[in-house]
Amino acid sequence: MRIIAGSRRGQRLHTGRAAGFRPTSDRVREAIFSILGDELVGKRVLDLYAGSGALGFEALSRGAVEALFVEKSRTIASWIERNGRALRFEGSYAVRRRPALAFLESEPEEAARFDLVFADPPYGIGLVRPTVEGLLALPGERLLVLEREKREETVPGLPERREAARYGDTVIEFLLLGGGAGRGMKEERA
Repeated sequence: MRIIAGSRRGQRLHTGRAAGFRPTSDRVREAIFSILGDELVGKRVLDLYAGSGALGFEALSRGAVEALFVEKSRTIASWIERNGRALRFEGSYAVRRRPALAFLESEPEEAARFDLVFADPPYGIGLVRPTVEGLLALPGERLLVLEREKREETVPGLPERREAARYGDTVIEFLLLGGGAGRGMKEERA
């Protein structure tokens, strides 16, 4: 797995084998960042269920100013630290080793600081709805990029502005939480 574009383009990300680890495919990552375009520049990024950190590091490579990675697995969180050092992003990122829902519940002020949230909960265990509800409870406005399995239950009460990209069994939704409209986003289907 590599960084696709930006200041760290082509640099490799370390990943290994771990139970439940399901990296976002290159095709899906390319689609996400194509849709986001210049929306990343100057943003503070929260990467929930971070895995290797590919989404957050890609955002930093493309102009985001800060990333916070939330990952509960000790092993996988160590990959994020290793990747951050290898990519020379010291001072631009931090890692919280804890479950994403526990982070949202116990640190809402910290979570609310971020403009852009990537959420890629493990498939098939019912985390989509509580994750979105936890983010909706935060004050302020932010863009949520949600990766979910197409069979996952949709969340009632989502903002009217919804854009989605579909890749096999994976759906990517772009949701502006807290009001406003999806500035600069375009709808893509594959």
